[in-house]
Amino acid sequence: MSQEDSSSLPSEVKLRVFISSVIENLEEERQIAKEAVSNFPVTQPWLFEDTPASTVSPRELYLKKVREADLVIWLVGCKTTQPVIDEIHTCMNEGIGLLAFLLPSGSRDVQTTDLIEEVQDRAKWKEVATSQNLECHIRSALHDEVILHYRSPELLPARISKLQQEHKQSLAGITETWISLGVPETMATALAEDPCVGNVLTTFSPGAYLVIGDQGSGKSLAVARQYQQAVNRSMDDFSHPYPLFAEARNLSGPLADYIDQMSQVYSFDPALGIFIVIDGIDERGVSEANEVIRQAKTYTRSNSKATVILTSRLLPQLDIDKIKGEEIPILDTRQAIELTSKFAQQDVQRFHSDWPPSMREAICTPLFAVMVGTELRQRPEFTMSNRSQLINQLARRECFEAGELSERAYELLKTLALKAVSCGSRVNTDEVCANRYDQKFLADSRLVREYQGKVDFTLAVFREWFAAQTLIENTVQIEEVLPALDRWLIPLRFVMECTDSNLICSLISRVVIHDPGLAGLLLQEYDNRQLESGTDFLAQETPSTAGHKIRQAIEDWKKGLGRLFSAIGPVSPDGEIAPLGIDISDSGFFTRWYIGTEQRSPVGEPPAYLIEPGWSEFIQDPCRHPFVWPWMIARRWLVRSLRDRLEPPSQLQQRFLDFLLGSEAAFGEFAWELWCLFQPESLQQMTSQIGNLASSNSHKLFQFSSPENPAGIILAQKDWQVIEKCLDELMASGQESLSEPWPSADMAPSSEWVWTSYSDQRLLERTNAIFTAALQVYREMIEQWFQAFRHRLRLYQMLPVRLEGFLSVPCRQNVKSVAQCPMLSWRLHVLPAEAETTTEIVLARPNWTLEDVQSYWIEVEQGFSELRPESRTSPWLRFGKEHLDVFDAQPATRLANKWLSEDLRDLGWYDSL
Repeated sequence: MSQEDSSSLPSEVKLRVFISSVIENLEEERQIAKEAVSNFPVTQPWLFEDTPASTVSPRELYLKKVREADLVIWLVGCKTTQPVIDEIHTCMNEGIGLLAFLLPSGSRDVQTTDLIEEVQDRAKWKEVATSQNLECHIRSALHDEVILHYRSPELLPARISKLQQEHKQSLAGITETWISLGVPETMATALAEDPCVGNVLTTFSPGAYLVIGDQGSGKSLAVARQYQQAVNRSMDDFSHPYPLFAEARNLSGPLADYIDQMSQVYSFDPALGIFIVIDGIDERGVSEANEVIRQAKTYTRSNSKATVILTSRLLPQLDIDKIKGEEIPILDTRQAIELTSKFAQQDVQRFHSDWPPSMREAICTPLFAVMVGTELRQRPEFTMSNRSQLINQLARRECFEAGELSERAYELLKTLALKAVSCGSRVNTDEVCANRYDQKFLADSRLVREYQGKVDFTLAVFREWFAAQTLIENTVQIEEVLPALDRWLIPLRFVMECTDSNLICSLISRVVIHDPGLAGLLLQEYDNRQLESGTDFLAQETPSTAGHKIRQAIEDWKKGLGRLFSAIGPVSPDGEIAPLGIDISDSGFFTRWYIGTEQRSPVGEPPAYLIEPGWSEFIQDPCRHPFVWPWMIARRWLVRSLRDRLEPPSQLQQRFLDFLLGSEAAFGEFAWELWCLFQPESLQQMTSQIGNLASSNSHKLFQFSSPENPAGIILAQKDWQVIEKCLDELMASGQESLSEPWPSADMAPSSEWVWTSYSDQRLLERTNAIFTAALQVYREMIEQWFQAFRHRLRLYQMLPVRLEGFLSVPCRQNVKSVAQCPMLSWRLHVLPAEAETTTEIVLARPNWTLEDVQSYWIEVEQGFSELRPESRTSPWLRFGKEHLDVFDAQPATRLANKWLSEDLRDLGWYDSL
């Protein structure tokens, strides 16, 4: 061998691998292990039977070799002797890496099972189906060990230990949840350790995901199984992403910061991959939930090996369309009966059909199937009228077990729920109670989970139910929780299910007055809900009593909506709430409001004919809540009125003048349309013509049309009077005539398409002017009329903004279809609060790529989070192409109405009928 060849030889001896097992009956497996280690390039085996005679005692010899080994392989058979126990104990005490392989065995002796239990906190073993597979398993394990020790040699034992501990904690958390539902501990433990229970999701590839499901559908259990699988994969192969599990309530800062913090604690590199589950983002309130969604998308865009899984119930305004999602469906009838029977320990099929609809519906979600089954096991005659009653049974039983302290225990749980819901996170124990006996109850309660001095409920449903009790029992007033009202949506639903009609009516009245947006979302849920069979509250109402209840509900909406009510509410000419005509049938209520000028009683019968002067249209209301139906009826009428005002029927061309006259730009557009219809010689002449119309005593609508606008304008007498007053103010300023408020055509048209009479530059000027005015009109409408909704309107929460866009103008020759018309692409950027809204549309062909779109989303969402930290909404993202629409009558007002309609639709206040 040459000197050059000799210098390239390795200077380190091979890794020493000690093979531990009983020798008897495992001779073949030990030889297979020996060959696997011998054939691996960097390892050499040590087996006791291969050693020569020695003056050293056998025990001293094999323990010495264990301490000298770099790695120990334990072949686990059906029995274990004391020497093997000593070898494994020495291995663990010395901190030497251990690879355990469970060989096929019908049963194992006590020494073996006890040693396996000791080892499970230090090593992840591998089950070997046949002895022939043993060599392959050993080679794969050695391969990973060498790579992992090279990458982070000092972290391997700690990482394995931590992953094992996290896996055990995950199982313990699931066990606690089952026990909190009344499941016996042995059964709860078995269910928690069965990986098939709750495993309803497919494996997720890198990216951000949102798992959606109803209350109690099993979202937390499903993602816990995903997390446990990720832990197992990471222990089998450290090249897999590191797994983390967090409850959204306990995230104290941005997601990226949390991952960085955990990477320091657990010593892993997020760049090599991360798998994180964030459970229950809905419990933070919708605005914070949307912020977590944004952060998850942002993080996974910049970390291609990251998988972020979020869970949430479906909340109004939750950004489910901005993230990949998977929905957990409810159980079908067969599955529901099987699951309920399992926990009832009896077949419930035979009396399932006799249950009330609420009970049959409840067991279609796993959580309530477990709760119903648990109750039936103890009380076979149990029935329930609603889910709140079921939770009440479990909650009261837990408090009752506290003996003489039962009432105190109940109060403690209410206090914890009040604080936990309001703050959206765990609560310091001493904030709930200072007495050590009280703290011990919380720590020992099966409904409560304690962690590092902080406590919270094991299940969100208990937290929300107890929070609802604080309102039901007047422990707290609705006004006291207004700052965190978004987080109280679910507790408020529980309140709606109680049987105290006075309480429910009082509560919904206050919510309507203080936050009509949230009240609308709360009531909207019942629009499609079926009443329980046998519930007949209609029979208890006369038209007179029902009518007065509806008028009182309208009074509440009037207080909550503020000035908006005067524009959309049933208001008589004298400004008071209009008389109501009401009738009751088996199918519900039939209502009409009288907005004419005749004197009528506040409540009476509606006219028999569909068309009657001064009367609104009939509205049929099949109400589905026995107590809050007056507010539901009133809301439906208001929503319909608002929809008609913002987007009037095209054949009438009616305008919402109350909105228009509050904006200089909007009124300028409307006045120009009037000018075009009347075609006067002067402003004074048009004012005189309108004055003649306004002086009429008729209560009918007035219509004026022209050849250019055959449909014309139809307005009520009061509207003409307001217009006349505004025109008088224009004349008083010295104005003699009107001109189009926007840049007009500057060239001869080349076709019948109106845009062809505009040069490119003039078209650009008109577009910029109209979009600038539309944003102004929108803002002025919100600030003058929609103050009650402003904190929930997404576009308004973004203002001020910079609107940027690209206007593409095609050739004007041979235009044959709308597809050949100009196209506008635009989007919004959030500006600091002190800035002014601007519009920057330029002539160009849009070249925004998918990467541009993603970058834009990141920029807007981050900017919104930083510049609008107190907002309860997520940003209103617009990105796309649309045909240019700036030539119809009142284009800026139409745009503003369109944007407002989209905002209101999110709140259930537009076109929800």
